[in-house]
Amino acid sequence: MRLGRRLRWAFPDEGLTMAQFALLKLVDAHGPLTMGELADQLGVSLATATGLVDRLTAANLLTRERAERDRRVVVVRLSESGQARMAQAQARRRAYMASALRHLGTGDLEIFLRLLTQITEGVERDGHGAGEAPHPGKEG
Repeated sequence: MRLGRRLRWAFPDEGLTMAQFALLKLVDAHGPLTMGELADQLGVSLATATGLVDRLTAANLLTRERAERDRRVVVVRLSESGQARMAQAQARRRAYMASALRHLGTGDLEIFLRLLTQITEGVERDGHGAGEAPHPGKEG
């Protein structure tokens, strides 16, 4: 079974789409973001980002506020419920991954972490942001 499918199976109570969870993770990691920043980071249109934010705001996981410096700009942040939900989800995921990795020996774990670091650095170096797929034919 693929890891993504297994993770979704392990956390059935999330009730969120992968895109919604990715958006919540972005706001959780970076703090308040504008709609344009969210769309750019997710690699989606502004209309798609707005739809995601609409649904997450209706679920009381996000709030929309006017930016202090420019009242025309809308900033999205996690609500208190959203913060609690993300903390719970991250704790469950950490526990699941710790359980999955406990079977690795020290040497294997060091190799895994080194490879994961190299992959992460490569993705960041190539400019693929969170939610942004590599462009076919793009040289890295």
